[in-house]
Amino acid sequence: MPDTARRHRAAVNQRVTPAKIVVAGGSGMGKDSFIESVSDVGQLTAEVPVPASDQPELEPDRVPITFGRIAVNSELVLYLFGAPDQTRFQFVLDELTHGAVGAIVLVDTEHLAAARAATDFFEQGGMPYLVALNDIDRVQDVRAALRIGADIPVLRCDVTSRESTRQVLVSLLEHSLAGRPPVPARA
Repeated sequence: MPDTARRHRAAVNQRVTPAKIVVAGGSGMGKDSFIESVSDVGQLTAEVPVPASDQPELEPDRVPITFGRIAVNSELVLYLFGAPDQTRFQFVLDELTHGAVGAIVLVDTEHLAAARAATDFFEQGGMPYLVALNDIDRVQDVRAALRIGADIPVLRCDVTSRESTRQVLVSLLEHSLAGRPPVPARA
């Protein structure tokens, strides 16, 4: 068997585990920057048409979905999905979380209220998540404002740094594997 065919067969037989991660947070919190800084394929953004609710004369809205991919090693690939922050697109967040191993909630300490909806959503859904913020000196303030317990990791993150975002992803995977089961994929 030629060497090329042998390598191809080995690559096909090798198992690659995909893991889906949702990146959430309020507007301007750095979701796109987070994904772009760590993704192997750069940041991809797609606009998904959303039909207008009860006003057919209106043009359909479009909700942007940011996507990134990172190969952690030859056996694990992370797929990152940036969640829309507007509450009217809550159904998109519902869809994005199915099959996800966990979520990262990006927080700016000046805009904590914007993150509360996301932390409440993940808490109620039983999804493992962590909070990544830009001011580590205010961890207890953040915990109190978001009403999260000591079991939820709160980490400092520079969303423009590949190393910082990678560390947050590793911490989320460790947290997810140590605790709650992932939200099951839809059939």
